[in-house]
Amino acid sequence: MKNKKHMMKGFSLVELIVVLMIIGILSAIVGLAWNNWIYRTRISSANSRAKIIFNAAQTEAIKYSQAERLDPANGYLTNGDYYFYWDGTRGGFSRTDAQLATAFTTGTGKEEANTRKFQTAINRIAGTDGCYKVWIHNYIVKSVTYVPNTNSNYLGAFPKQQSEPSGISLTPRSLHTDMADFV
Repeated sequence: MKNKKHMMKGFSLVELIVVLMIIGILSAIVGLAWNNWIYRTRISSANSRAKIIFNAAQTEAIKYSQAERLDPANGYLTNGDYYFYWDGTRGGFSRTDAQLATAFTTGTGKEEANTRKFQTAINRIAGTDGCYKVWIHNYIVKSVTYVPNTNSNYLGAFPKQQSEPSGISLTPRSLHTDMADFV
């Protein structure tokens, strides 16, 4: 019979290895869940910003619609498709997605003033950070895509179910590439 004073106290090596394995598995599960939560939060944030830009752009498009109905000869948006781009520092309009390279070139004084008025109205509400593209068809904003910055992989869109016309991609990289074409 062993004396109680000489009994070994503590954990065996096997018990310690099992506990460390359990801790490792739990931390891996928590880490994956955390990354998934961060991803969903950033996408949700980008979608929220896209919705804010959508509403601000629609408000401004309605103002243009009302003004141009009164004076159609001096119409700026008139009927048809328009794309407004904001690269984080400046914005511009183009009639088609193929005219991206000329979106930021200066046009007539009136076009430049109208573009500045449009971007100021949107950015007053939505802020100037991030890059976004607004698709307007017959004075109605059809969709907005938004990325928080040029290094982001988190593309926000509003409305999510709305698809853009064929030939226009909606990935963060394509939106940055579009923006880089005229920077």
